[in-house]
Amino acid sequence: MSWPTNEQQVAPLGLSLHDQDKIYAAGDTITGTIHNWNQHRINGSWIELILAGRCKSTLQFPRKVYYTHKDRVPLIYHIEKLHPAESDGEIHFSIAIPHRVQKDLSGLPDLKKRLGYWTHSWSNSPFFNTQSEHELPPSIAVSRSLLVNNGELCGSGHIHYTLTAVISKMGESGEKTEVFCSDEETLDITTSRISVKDWGELSRNNQTTDNSTFTLMLPEKGLQFKSKEKPKLAIMKKIEQAFGKNPSLTMATQITFPRVATVGSSITFSLRLGSVSSSHKNPNGFTLPPITLQRVEVCLKDAIALRCSRPVMRLHEHINEFPGRHVGEISCQVNHVFNPMDDGKSYQNRECQVEFEIPASCSPTFMTWNVSNQWYLHVNAFFKCLGKVSTKSYHGSIKLISEPKLSVNSIGEARGLSGKAKEFPRKMVELQGNKAVAELRGDRAVVELDGDKAAAELHGDKVVAELPGHIEVAELPA
Repeated sequence: MSWPTNEQQVAPLGLSLHDQDKIYAAGDTITGTIHNWNQHRINGSWIELILAGRCKSTLQFPRKVYYTHKDRVPLIYHIEKLHPAESDGEIHFSIAIPHRVQKDLSGLPDLKKRLGYWTHSWSNSPFFNTQSEHELPPSIAVSRSLLVNNGELCGSGHIHYTLTAVISKMGESGEKTEVFCSDEETLDITTSRISVKDWGELSRNNQTTDNSTFTLMLPEKGLQFKSKEKPKLAIMKKIEQAFGKNPSLTMATQITFPRVATVGSSITFSLRLGSVSSSHKNPNGFTLPPITLQRVEVCLKDAIALRCSRPVMRLHEHINEFPGRHVGEISCQVNHVFNPMDDGKSYQNRECQVEFEIPASCSPTFMTWNVSNQWYLHVNAFFKCLGKVSTKSYHGSIKLISEPKLSVNSIGEARGLSGKAKEFPRKMVELQGNKAVAELRGDRAVVELDGDKAAAELHGDKVVAELPGHIEVAELPA
């Protein structure tokens, strides 16, 4: 698109965000400024702010000639008209990010004309969400590959959100046409944030337990007896009946870990041993040996599912799941000893706890029309008994969500400021033509105006306060 020129080129229509690097969440409000609008506005035109989100999936199948299938799906297409005064040099705007995917976008011609995206019906699938207004998925760009019988299957998923300022007018045919358009501002959006209070309630009932059995191999020479005398043939026969030719113990194990966790947080899981399996009863005189949990390995692994419902040369859907890489891997020495109970039939109910930090770079769990992301926790526990090491593996799904949002009353608590009150710097700012007090708390603030408090964010030398019904921007004094 060419810009109008006189003797000097007119500055293009510009759009800037108050915080270029912020990770927004569904439900947040985006604030920014539109520049140079009055140089391009003509009679009968108006200014629109367009918040768009779309999801693209691609599957490339190996053949003698590669077949590539693509699907482009709109998620949101929100248009907000702005009505600035003629004297305004800049337009300060605020626009809210919806919590859910927009319903029925098929009637919007702009989708195909501006973005090349289409809408269509989807079949039900356990891998994807086909509800018309499901939760808004996060920004993501991922590429995966799988080795299949006849080559390599490649897939990619891309969820993209943008904000654009447009000057539009009605054309001669009665259809809306764009006169000028700003550059797109790409938005990094994550899933909705629950409140600190709701997260506190959820975390109190957030445990899942995996009960299973574990066979621990024993060296034959390591069998111990209470009697110092040489074991008689009858006892040896009982040992053979109990353990077979390869001595081992089969016991109940239990691992407990959270069902839901926040991205960037630390989780704790516990492991304990239970009773020895009844199918391996101890022979008379045999003493259960102590077992040492030497080492624990923990990691997260995701699985991305992709589907395309409008392939180029075929009419049916293609669905493929791509396992991801291990992230946040840790290996820690534990050396936790499980001692047997006096009855010799089980181990003491003494759990071993291990802490694991979920990387902040992980994308939250989500499902949308044609892309989904699930997370799984993998644990390898290394047990040592009588000099022989055996490994037990645990696998379980875990839902990752965005970190909780901070309210006015929970900012200090969520940042670990409970207990003794902490003093924060306070500065006077001007809001709505009145003096207000801004209490600065790191990258956030609490603004008090006429006895009412409002949560705010700090962006350089500006305070962006969420007042009832609108956003107010104030300059911080030097």
